[in-house]
Amino acid sequence: MRAPGPAQFLATAVLLLLPLLALAAKLPASFKVDATAQFLCGDYVLIGKASDSERIYKGRVSISYTGNNQFVVTRRIEDRTTTAKGFFDAASPPAEKPPVLRIRFRQDGREFEATYLWSNDLDNYARLTGYVYLRQGSTNSPGLEALFPAPTLTRPDAAKK
Repeated sequence: MRAPGPAQFLATAVLLLLPLLALAAKLPASFKVDATAQFLCGDYVLIGKASDSERIYKGRVSISYTGNNQFVVTRRIEDRTTTAKGFFDAASPPAEKPPVLRIRFRQDGREFEATYLWSNDLDNYARLTGYVYLRQGSTNSPGLEALFPAPTLTRPDAAKK
């Protein structure tokens, strides 16, 4: 029996990968990437609970959009600054696959991912909540994070005092 040639190998690889591509979640056609990205950009106060722990932490997050569904997210928690890459994705599950913001970062030698949902607060700023978990391996208890828009946490007349 002779070894498969390059064409046979390529055909086999395509057949094996097609089902995986079909499972990949896609953003709804009506989702406005650039408009939503501009809505989410800004500075946030972060309150969180660490993954696989009861440790509570606080910090600051800055979200900036670089275009083409790519974000740079700077996380300043306690005395540590981490830069993360972010992008819009479709959640799966649930069946309706709502858009989410996913960010990926390295901390303490491990790769993490955070998945956030967003809504607007009463001042029409974005507010995000999400889960933080290991990208590889298992997380027994995901971390929790809430991001509150920093501009709404300072009264306009506070600087005058």
